[in-house]
Amino acid sequence: MALVKRDDNLAVAVPESAKNVSKKNVKVLDEDTYVQSVDKIIQRDFFPELSKLRAQHEYLDAVEQNDTERLREISSRYQSNQTPHLGVDASPLMTWGSIDGTPFRLDGSDTPKPSTPGPGFRMPEPKPREKLGHALAERVSRQHRDKKRDARARAAAMIGR
Repeated sequence: MALVKRDDNLAVAVPESAKNVSKKNVKVLDEDTYVQSVDKIIQRDFFPELSKLRAQHEYLDAVEQNDTERLREISSRYQSNQTPHLGVDASPLMTWGSIDGTPFRLDGSDTPKPSTPGPGFRMPEPKPREKLGHALAERVSRQHRDKKRDARARAAAMIGR
């Protein structure tokens, strides 16, 4: 790094190589390319579920039109992406068997109690007030979902779907 006169406006010393950056290598994009790139970034960062929603919409359109060929094509396209494929020498995802020849429950009921002195960690049971709050929130949420479903059905009936 070269010694340069101190600039009171700079918080960090700037290396010489950064000062001499050539602007000849800058590529100016046309408006369409720029907008497409920004659109992809916005979709990726702010609407990550958009591709999934588009696929669901495409599938529902095919179901509505009773297009079996298109349904097969859509399902095969998305099924192949979601199914794990093992190689020839890869281990299976789950191995069935027993531990030391004795069946073993993996839910923790066979685990011995800790022998360390002192209090252990335990999740406290929810208080009755919290249980009531969750129940009320669930009921309101269910009513809201039902209202939305009914409104969609009425709107679909009005537009002739």
